[in-house]
Amino acid sequence: MLSKYGKTSAPQVGLFGDHALRCARGSKLRTRWHDSIKNVYAMLATTAGLNRTLEPEQMMLFSNDRPDLAVRNENGHYNVITDVRTAVPSLAGICPGAAATPGHTTACAEAENEVKWMQQTAAQSLTFCALVAEDGGRLGVGALRFVNFLASDAGSSMGERRAFVCFALQRVRCATVKGGCTFILRACQRVLS
Repeated sequence: MLSKYGKTSAPQVGLFGDHALRCARGSKLRTRWHDSIKNVYAMLATTAGLNRTLEPEQMMLFSNDRPDLAVRNENGHYNVITDVRTAVPSLAGICPGAAATPGHTTACAEAENEVKWMQQTAAQSLTFCALVAEDGGRLGVGALRFVNFLASDAGSSMGERRAFVCFALQRVRCATVKGGCTFILRACQRVLS
């Protein structure tokens, strides 16, 4: 995907492992980072009283793609699916835009994610939420919408919903930052060895 700042995914390896943070063929640390965020969203859906499934197989009719999390409505039918995406603002193709515009990194990652999922989900009358998290803790618009969606089921009063949103955002951001920090710590240890 091209933005006004250049290509959005650069094959570059930084001193502190920035490529490893984004690389789909990366280490088990990257998978653990992604999965810890996915598991927080699953825990939040359960806390909100929703029936959810992690990585349901054979759900998408026109592809073999598996959403990270699927939420069922009160009739037992899936109505919302999500895909977690981790994003790194320090990659060469993203950094200029990220430095100039807060949220640029998450917006680029959300756009890439929506291209993959929107047509499939629309064909099946599902709602799609791109759950994008930057390694520094910033969340994308889709992630914030999903948390608010969960909050609408989590409490009956405005105060309960606000408390849920506060708790949820803290948990997701902690999982995001912890995962990114683990990568950086490991990369620093390799450089210093």
